[in-house]
Amino acid sequence: MDSFNKNGKQLFFNKIIGLIHEIENDERFSNLTLKIGHENKRFASFCMKTDLFLELIKGYIVGEKVVVTYYLSSNKKNNRWYTTATLLTIERAI
Repeated sequence: MDSFNKNGKQLFFNKIIGLIHEIENDERFSNLTLKIGHENKRFASFCMKTDLFLELIKGYIVGEKVVVTYYLSSNKKNNRWYTTATLLTIERAI
């Protein structure tokens, strides 16, 4: 069981590979934005609580190729759905 998966009930998580485009620290939640895709480049942003985020991204720099593990969650507000990709792990891509 991975250290981020505390109860072991969920066995599979999403993974994506890309180049670090932006690392943004904020007071409560921080974001890592990747440039992803092959022919059609696009961006994907992943959030995490800042205290955990700062430890997780130590040593990573903009432009580096990485693989991130994440999960999606959605909330409904004012009759609209909003989806968040929460960062779980990051590792250098080979």
